[in-house]
Amino acid sequence: MANLSKSNLKIAKELVLQNARDALTGIPSICKVEDIKVGYEKDTEEFLVDMFIIVKFGEKIPALSWDVQNAVKDSIYNGLNNVTDIKVKKINIHITGVK
Repeated sequence: MANLSKSNLKIAKELVLQNARDALTGIPSICKVEDIKVGYEKDTEEFLVDMFIIVKFGEKIPALSWDVQNAVKDSIYNGLNNVTDIKVKKINIHITGVK
């Protein structure tokens, strides 16, 4: 995916963002998605995803974080690998609250 143009980079970020959002809608332990940020590292040509979520009280945070990471990773790779060679370096989960 060498040397993405600004317009192609914007489209790729939107694709990663949409797939991350789609993955989170299927996880009932999440009360609210506060924000999702997608970054791009030019030197490695990989994306970074940071998700800020509020979870339901009583959930096991480490297990939930693992499930969220896997769901987002699967959604991005399954949804985009057939279309493009987008690579995600990190998926970071930030628990911003519990309800």
